[in-house]
Amino acid sequence: MTDDNGQKPSGGKLNPELRERSDTTHDTSPTASPLSKTGAKEGNQGEGWSALWLVATVISIAVALYLIL
Repeated sequence: MTDDNGQKPSGGKLNPELRERSDTTHDTSPTASPLSKTGAKEGNQGEGWSALWLVATVISIAVALYLIL
């Protein structure tokens, strides 16, 4: 990297305030519940979505065919 007159800046580092450092205070213990407890469905919950998407797809195709033909 060069300055305005095309020469390299003097000194070793460009900004001595920016030092390399690493964070050693992080905690590696899990903080959230496992997905098997939070994402699991109970009973028949969510089973109607496939039928809803099927009906929406059929209606969309029927409307598209009506508009094209």
